[in-house]
Amino acid sequence: MNSKSLNKSTVLLMAISAAIVVANINYIQPIEADIAQQFNLPNAVIGAVAMLTQLGYAFGLLLIVPMGDIMNRRMLIMRLLVLAIISALLAFVAPNIWVYALASLLIGITSVAPQVIIPYAGFLAPRNQRYQDAIKVGRTQLEDAVPTTYGRTFHAYYQLFKRDLTRVRQAGEHLRIVNLGGTAIGTGINATHTYQQQILVKLNQNTDLDLVAAPDLIDATQNCDLFVEFSAAMKTLAVDLSKFSNDLRLLASGPQAGFGELNLPAQQAGSSIMPGKINPVIPEVVNQVAFEVIGHDTTVTMAAEAGQLELNAFEPIMLRALIASEQHLQQALTTLVDHCVRQLTVNRQRCADQVAHSAITATVLAPYLGYETTTALIKEALTTNQAIPELLHRRRLLSDDLVEQLFSPAGLTQPRPEVIEQLRVVAK
Repeated sequence: MNSKSLNKSTVLLMAISAAIVVANINYIQPIEADIAQQFNLPNAVIGAVAMLTQLGYAFGLLLIVPMGDIMNRRMLIMRLLVLAIISALLAFVAPNIWVYALASLLIGITSVAPQVIIPYAGFLAPRNQRYQDAIKVGRTQLEDAVPTTYGRTFHAYYQLFKRDLTRVRQAGEHLRIVNLGGTAIGTGINATHTYQQQILVKLNQNTDLDLVAAPDLIDATQNCDLFVEFSAAMKTLAVDLSKFSNDLRLLASGPQAGFGELNLPAQQAGSSIMPGKINPVIPEVVNQVAFEVIGHDTTVTMAAEAGQLELNAFEPIMLRALIASEQHLQQALTTLVDHCVRQLTVNRQRCADQVAHSAITATVLAPYLGYETTTALIKEALTTNQAIPELLHRRRLLSDDLVEQLFSPAGLTQPRPEVIEQLRVVAK
């Protein structure tokens, strides 16, 4: 094999073939009888190897092992099945896939063009200006809180997914550590010098996996903490995607009796009974994928914990769970980006109106009027349905110029200690 790279489709085909064995699906490709007899392997393994052979990988790699060395050839095939799945998991963390996913997720939302998505900076710039100053009511525990802007809100999401990217990449790098050459329990018994010295060299020459030999083969053979780490990184991403989807659903609720701050693209009719109803089906899809991934992480955790002594017998269920998680997360990300976030818009006027009539904006008055007076103002505003600036003007508690400064978008969302101190001096 001359190519040094695995394209995405090939990697996924390799993973599917190995996953068939993991899932115990009885789909066995024919293989020459003499090879089957020579290797004396279980039919399921022979079937998977045959499928890999169609891609030109398995037996090409076996050429580095002498024909008479049946034991090492058998061990190589068994580990190759695991490597096929690991290669698919590594494809999940490939920079081009993740940069695309995160950059697309942030297009039209965040207020900065981070280094990780420099190729998309041109797309980010127009929307930066569009939502940077879109003021909105903040909320804590679903109750009104001090205002913020959608530029800041979405930048917080960017920081969240940036950490997810870092976690998945770091955990993915650890998947490159393998125990090839350790044989039965990691001691390397019956392995030839050629096998131990050349297997990773040849694999890396023919792929872009950059596999690394574990420093302790006994440790790498019996412990599956690296799978747990990678699963945990995907679970964390799933949790964050689900929280993000929850926020989208809530902020887009309505259109009349809900928050109505965001406009999500309509993808389908929401009800066969209520005409015109539209549901946030894309965020709901992502929620459900997240639920599944969290469950898969529990499976990986329990399977890794259940290993005993020199070998963990439960790698099959771990690998099946990892493959399902990464595939469904990839599809969920693509769906969320292409069918929801790209067309997402902010209802600026509704957000501004909510801020203008929000009594909680009186929080900015506390340094000037004190906590008790400010609390009384808020209660009066809620009782009389008047805006706080109107009450201040009527009662002449502060100058009109100071009120205008305090209740401007900048005053409500970007207070600076030195500015506040200056305004307090003016108020005196």
